[in-house]
Amino acid sequence: MSDENRHYATVADEISTGRINPALWAKALAHSNGEDTAAKGAYIRYRVAQLKKEEAMFLRKQEEQRRGKVVSLHCPKCGHSFAKRQPRGNTLIFLLLSLLWIVPGLIYALLCSGFRYTCTNCGHVIREERYRWN
Repeated sequence: MSDENRHYATVADEISTGRINPALWAKALAHSNGEDTAAKGAYIRYRVAQLKKEEAMFLRKQEEQRRGKVVSLHCPKCGHSFAKRQPRGNTLIFLLLSLLWIVPGLIYALLCSGFRYTCTNCGHVIREERYRWN
């Protein structure tokens, strides 16, 4: 079964069991001028598009997590469970400072080394890690 057919089957199952998304149903009714049959068709299109988008986001986060760019951390601000891992410093600034004079480049590398973990939902900085130079 193709992905699109699987999404249509999921929506058909949701409709038959009465698990309809109220916000999408209202949107479908509004776009169909209150006609139930047209609203049902619009609802199915909207819900399938929503399922495709959710699946694409899930796959993207899975790939980022596999590459180490996204980790599982709980955000205290919004409750989201994924955080993006970003370097604290900028490589270009480090190279420019190192080319001008080696001491500012080393100071920058020492002060800005490590990673910052920010929530992928709200952008809140969850944690900052610095390399320990022993």
